[in-house]
Amino acid sequence: MSLPTACAALAAGSSLIAAAVLASSLSLLFAAAVVVVGLGTGVGFSAGLRAINSRVPSARRGGAFSVFFVVLYAALVLPAIGVGIVIEIAGLRWAGGVFSALVAMVAVLVLLSLRRREA
Repeated sequence: MSLPTACAALAAGSSLIAAAVLASSLSLLFAAAVVVVGLGTGVGFSAGLRAINSRVPSARRGGAFSVFFVVLYAALVLPAIGVGIVIEIAGLRWAGGVFSALVAMVAVLVLLSLRRREA
């Protein structure tokens, strides 16, 4: 149940970030940060750690956790660099809108994939 919650929170938070950027609203941006970072990312991160801990044999857990963190850091760094480049080329509003739409789209696709797997 926690992965669908994380996906829904990330999609909602991304929509709020897009709205905050387009409306130049700092309060909406803070609300988005709480939803995305606090709920979506936190729940997703926790679910990933629990999955590794419960499904990977103890002799291989260290390596699995290491790979998890490498993928996690890459997933945080690469979009930030990409958004920075797009901001320089096209501006903050365009970059914020595109990035938010992409995150929401990926979150919804993962949510649909999880639902199909449950059925």
